[in-house]
Amino acid sequence: GINNKYQRKKEMGDIIFREGLKQNIKAVLPIAVLVIILNIFRPVDSYTIFKFLLACLGVIIGLSVFLMGIDLSISKIG
Repeated sequence: GINNKYQRKKEMGDIIFREGLKQNIKAVLPIAVLVIILNIFRPVDSYTIFKFLLACLGVIIGLSVFLMGIDLSISKIG
């Protein structure tokens, strides 16, 4: 019934979100590591690095949610 249909959509959304999360981590992590390595040669204060890492986390989560929405909306079309 309706409950089963809702459960299927929820599971599909979870799978799409996890896959997108993995892909976005793979995309953002090398940049974050590079910035941390460059921080060894040209140090900045730890608060700035903390804000950068927090922003990386925000980019990963935000991009994952955005791409999940796109995938779910396009899946209805075709």
